[in-house]
This record gives sequence, structure tokens and C-alpha cells, in this order.
Amino acid sequence: PWAGLELSLQPLSGLTLGAVFEYHWVDYEAEARWNLRPDLAQPVSFEHQAEGSGIVLSLSGTYGLSDHWLVSIDLDYLRFDTDDGRDRVFLTNGGFIPSPLNEVHWESRAALVGIEYRFL
Repeated sequence: PWAGLELSLQPLSGLTLGAVFEYHWVDYEAEARWNLRPDLAQPVSFEHQAEGSGIVLSLSGTYGLSDHWLVSIDLDYLRFDTDDGRDRVFLTNGGFIPSPLNEVHWESRAALVGIEYRFL
């Protein structure tokens, strides 16, 4: 689940400004293949599980150049973190090795510029 707020303003004719804030509760799950490890099971060599949370922030601006053409700029930031979790490494003999999973962090930033044509 997540909760958020979105704000949109039109301070001038043709100009729209926006802001978004979201708070997420997440269940992190991952699995992968270590194809260069002959002692590990294939195609799933390990799996991760953890719980965490994250935020999404976004600022945007759109300006209408004419009745059909618009330009936009978006700035986005995401950060998700988990608590310690569980890591299981699967062996070719059918067994597995349990171990603790350290915190997982994911962070990204984006700057986007767009040109839009609207068919009216």
C-alpha cells in the first residue's frame, strides 16, 4: 500500500506546475541465477525477502507554446529501503544455506524534458 499527495497549480495562463509526494510500504522479493557457480542450483540460485518503505517525490512544469504544442520538465526522486531480511542460497544437491540479508537500498533521480503535440 501507499499514500500520497498531489498538488497542481496554474499560476499563469498556459503554465501548469505540479508536485507529488508518495510514501510506500513494500515487500521486497528477489531471485537470481549465478550461472558461473556450478555448485549452485539453476535457474534459481538464491532468493531475498525483506520488508521496507520508500518515498517518491516529483516536481513538474508544463507550458503551452500554442494550441497544440506543449513543453514539459519533470524532476523525479525515488528512495526505497528495507530492514534486514532473509537470504537463501540454493545448492545443486537440493539443499539451501540460510543467511541474513543486510539492508537493501534503491535510489534514483531523473530529469525529463518533453515536447508534446495534442490533436484537438
